Amino acid sequence: MRHTLEGFQTRTDDYNAIIDLVLAHDILIFSTPIYWFSMSGLMKNFIDRWSHFLRDVNYPDFQEKMAAK
Repeated sequence: MRHTLEGFQTRTDDYNAIIDLVLAHDILIFSTPIYWFSMSGLMKNFIDRWSHFLRDVNYPDFQEKMAAK
């Protein structure tokens, strides 16, 4: 949905709260088991959802903040 005009649908989970915690820190360490030479599905889902925040009006400087970490 990142390429549609409507954008992403609102999700009723705690992802926004987690992103707020991520943005509050300078250093991030990601850890996940490796499955078939790649990250776990949960980690991939977590990172894939960042694309939502690239277009979220509530996080206008998300990309810049993440790039500075």
